Amino acid sequence: MTDRDQAQVKAIRATYPSCRVLYCWWHVLRAIRTRFIINAFPTLWTLIQDWVHTTDEAQFDAWWEQMQANTSYPDTVIGYLGRDWVLCRDMWSAIFRQNRSIFEEGDTNMLLES
Repeated sequence: MTDRDQAQVKAIRATYPSCRVLYCWWHVLRAIRTRFIINAFPTLWTLIQDWVHTTDEAQFDAWWEQMQANTSYPDTVIGYLGRDWVLCRDMWSAIFRQNRSIFEEGDTNMLLES
């Protein structure tokens, strides 16, 4: 698990080619929330948090469509999500974090700090 540092991702994949690299949820949400004032868009922020954590792919897709359709949400944020996050959702979405062993169940790379 990484914070989305591409050098780390490349090194992990080169060293452990069959390993599945995941992005830490804390870092994913932190990166997203730096793109807008969450207090100005609390509904969007709650939706994004739910979107990251849902294990239902149909719900994930529906929420993504809802975010794109809502004209009150900042275009810059929706564009950022589409460009930087949707295409790599297999690395951060809870949809792809199901049925893992106890050793893979962590959702953050900050366990020592917490």
